[in-house]
Amino acid sequence: MKRIFGFIKRDKEGDKHKKQSIPNVNLPSTDRNVNDTKSNSENMKKFLETLGFSAPKAQGPDNIKNVDDEQDYIFVKSTPLMGFSDIDPLEDELSKGNIVVVDLEPLLDRISGRRELDRVIARLRGLITKVGGDMAQIGDSQYIILTPKTIRVWVDEEI
Repeated sequence: MKRIFGFIKRDKEGDKHKKQSIPNVNLPSTDRNVNDTKSNSENMKKFLETLGFSAPKAQGPDNIKNVDDEQDYIFVKSTPLMGFSDIDPLEDELSKGNIVVVDLEPLLDRISGRRELDRVIARLRGLITKVGGDMAQIGDSQYIILTPKTIRVWVDEEI
């Protein structure tokens, strides 16, 4: 096995250890002129290639993609809950198949009694029933996780 940047990688032959030398690469040094970005980027590209990576592509306005348009991914999104008006957008996220972590702290700071909190939780339960998802509190914290119908939350009763 090889330890590479904190990860352990098995060889094809099993657990045999092989020594691997990393070639010397001129990294950008701090004593060079900062404006010499061409040689710095070339050196960084060579360094990344020795590690098996390619240099990252430049991101510009033309290359930016809206993450909500990605249909192949499930996103975990976090949002604060201030009141009832913040519940409706959660339905859209759950309908897209995303997981939402709701922070109740802003709501808890704003409300005066337990009654309003119970109403908000009941509305969240209604939303979860409507989309067919699942809901659970994360530990003893002020966070609640909401999942779409394709994902269930498993809670260990002994904890």
